[in-house]
Amino acid sequence: MYRILDLFCVAGGAAMGLHRAGFEVVGVDIKPQPHYPFEFHEGDAMTWPLEGYDACWASPPCQGYSALAAMHPDREWELLIDGIRDRLQDTD
Repeated sequence: MYRILDLFCVAGGAAMGLHRAGFEVVGVDIKPQPHYPFEFHEGDAMTWPLEGYDACWASPPCQGYSALAAMHPDREWELLIDGIRDRLQDTD
């Protein structure tokens, strides 16, 4: 069975699909996720070690890229897509 790292996992929506596709899934999120259905680690997906997995799945928050972000001008949204893309592209 292939082992996949689910970065920014939240409650595990993508994880369930990955599991059903035959992967062993390990989730990482910066906030506790008590209902995550598989092995879970609380940590920063931007710095979590990527070694030891056959593949990585990343679903960073995207609210800051949405046109709807303008509805909340007082809120700062982290823009993580470029950073995680660069990080994953630099792996072997």
